[in-house]
Amino acid sequence: MHRIVVFSEGGKILWSKETEGGESIPNSVINALIAKEFIEGSKVSTIDGYTVKVARDHQLGISTALIHPSIIQVAHADSICKDLTKVFTSVNEDSLRGNPGILAPADLDLEKFTALARVRLQDIVNESTPVPETEAENTVTEGPKRSELPAQTKQTAAAKAAAAAKKMQKKKKQQRKWDGSEDHDGPLDYSEPADESTASVYQEDVDLDYGMQSKDGFVVKELTDELNNILREDKSKNSSKADSFSFLRNIVGGKKLSEKDLGKTLSAMEDHLVNKNVAKEVATLICGEIRKDLVGRTTDSWTSVNATVRKSLARTLQKILTPTTSVDLLLQVKRSKQQGGRPYVISVVGVNGVGKSTNLGKIAFWLLQNKMKVLVAACDTFRSGAVEQLKVHVDRLRQLTERQNAGEVELFSQGYGKDAAVIAQKAVEYGQSHDFDVVLIDTAGRRHNDERLMSSLEKFGKLANPDKIIMVGEALVGTDSVAQAKNFDSAFGAQRHIDFFLISKCDTVGDMLGTLVNMTYTTKIPVLFVGVGQNYTDLRTLSVDWAVNLLLE
Repeated sequence: MHRIVVFSEGGKILWSKETEGGESIPNSVINALIAKEFIEGSKVSTIDGYTVKVARDHQLGISTALIHPSIIQVAHADSICKDLTKVFTSVNEDSLRGNPGILAPADLDLEKFTALARVRLQDIVNESTPVPETEAENTVTEGPKRSELPAQTKQTAAAKAAAAAKKMQKKKKQQRKWDGSEDHDGPLDYSEPADESTASVYQEDVDLDYGMQSKDGFVVKELTDELNNILREDKSKNSSKADSFSFLRNIVGGKKLSEKDLGKTLSAMEDHLVNKNVAKEVATLICGEIRKDLVGRTTDSWTSVNATVRKSLARTLQKILTPTTSVDLLLQVKRSKQQGGRPYVISVVGVNGVGKSTNLGKIAFWLLQNKMKVLVAACDTFRSGAVEQLKVHVDRLRQLTERQNAGEVELFSQGYGKDAAVIAQKAVEYGQSHDFDVVLIDTAGRRHNDERLMSSLEKFGKLANPDKIIMVGEALVGTDSVAQAKNFDSAFGAQRHIDFFLISKCDTVGDMLGTLVNMTYTTKIPVLFVGVGQNYTDLRTLSVDWAVNLLLE
């Protein structure tokens, strides 16, 4: 039972969030806080049996207060106030600097702040509440209803997914229980390794913090690395340690920038981007856009130059990456559903081992959250164990959706050795006759430079006639990713092309973000989703802010 409030310099409430289900904090306490802190200018720690914590940003005139009954202990209250103040000022910095003292909630990006605040609050909960790893974590359980604020003590699956990369490095993989019971301990055994370990997508509980319910449906959220970068950037402001862009410090404040001034600077920046795996051509384009923004401008300080560079890079990446397309795809699926007749058909393609089946499961789970009836077609008739792998996914998805009262899912398969294009065509016909909303088609992995294997895709495209073709690519693959994307795009024939990329293994991306930029810039194909782990909820839309910060690190 507590409340978090963001105030302007004069005590105006700009944002407020209270624990759900508890007794409300009286307005009299809020009014008393405003009177003492903002009108009288005195510090206050308790008001009428309520404890108050306040953090201020004096430069931008923003304060964050956390109020809770004094009989309740709230862990890390000071950190909550300080971090949310940093996040709020970072998200709304332009508005705060441009309209000091006369702000209204309508002037601010409160939706984005709310999303980032929710993630930060959950992170604080997980940091302060360690959960021992026991066999019980591998059983299916239904937990109590979760609160968004830090009074909760249960670690969520979404939070576990956020730390997946670290755990994979340190923790030996444990054998999973697929049916929710303790009496099935036989390992899954395929003739060849699966795309990504099928067992790794198991989740003992599903936390839908990986997205949000909007008026258009359940929408996958952006990567939350942006939050971490906001907090890290705030800490670095007071540090004298040079970063990768310390070469911009030679531009003194109050100087009108010319081509000559920027020559060495942009050359160094281009080298930096190339070192991040960005292709030379793309790096030159980005630096050209930044040159347009900087030449002729007069700098006030190092900070203004840094901000200009970041904004220019963000605008250029926005054009290249074309993010937040998941809502558009969802609307197309819903329109198809309203029209009736043929189901909406999505095909997933890619080279061997990139995680097509696992990511198909993630897409299916997202569609099921939107109450869709989904048919999964097993059209990888070549790899031993591929059909069984999909069956495990479908069985697990069915269990999850039944518990959550979500959509319906079914597997369509006709074994091995048959023509995949014909099976796909029959799957679509079956989906239409049985009123399925979406048909998701899994395909065999194939080497992009093997003409014999790639030639079958044109026939597949004609018989299955998918509404959307999604290519799964790895963030780790390097410069070969461009050749992969071009070859798959051309393999479907002159009249059919790849519609979207789904970039997998971004939780281990490191300096490989340049691969993603290169693929989208070269092919003009947008990124639909990025994979950040091996659970069904480890799916995100691409955040340009995340890409900018990662490229500038």
